[in-house]
Amino acid sequence: MLELAGVVKQYRSAEEQVRAIDDVSLVAVAGEMIAVHGPSGSGKTTLLLLIAALLAPDEGSVRYGGRDLASFSEDEASDYLLRDVGFVYQSFRLMPQVSMLENAAIKRLLG
Repeated sequence: MLELAGVVKQYRSAEEQVRAIDDVSLVAVAGEMIAVHGPSGSGKTTLLLLIAALLAPDEGSVRYGGRDLASFSEDEASDYLLRDVGFVYQSFRLMPQVSMLENAAIKRLLG
């Protein structure tokens, strides 16, 4: 189970502070599909990076399997990314020499 509780992520620049994620809470269980949509700059990518443990929240917690992602060691975070997280990027890089199914399954072959 993936749980976000009161998650906040802010970015600061010289002239402003942007609250990209503002008090987001959600629970996702195995097999559930969740769609996230919104205009450019609305925090979708930031949310996904938090879920992937590639960013840490400024407030709140992101938990997977009951464990706070912020407590993961570097090795645990790598294992989590390999076994439990998958991304399809907007500008994806497929291996042209293999089928779409093989492209999708490559993560399982490596794990």
